[in-house]
Parts: sequence; structure tokens; C-alpha cells
Amino acid sequence: MTRLELIDVEGELGVLLPDEVLSRLGVMAGGELVLAETPSGYLLTAAKPAPEGKAPLVP
Repeated sequence: MTRLELIDVEGELGVLLPDEVLSRLGVMAGGELVLAETPSGYLLTAAKPAPEGKAPLVP
């Protein structure tokens, strides 16, 4: 389990993700993540690029 730090970013909350988590998600600065609610909690995954002309794919 990894604990995440919440920080204030211009009046909103931001989350600091450790380098290890970013690496495992396969994302870097400027990338996108998807947070989905599931019956057992929340799922955080890397956003998959949408094919041209299509809506974004969500896991």
C-alpha cells in the first residue's frame, strides 16, 4: 500500500504520486489518469488514448 500526500494547489487539492507509482501506471507529467468508482472502492488507471474521431476509452 502507498500513502499519497494531499497538497493545496491554488485553492484545490492535488495528490502527489511517488515516482514508483507513476512508473507502474506508465504516465508522466502532462499525462492523464482515470479514477473510476467500483463496488469495492476506487480504481486509478492510466487513460488510454482514443482512436482519432472516437470518444476516449475508459477502463
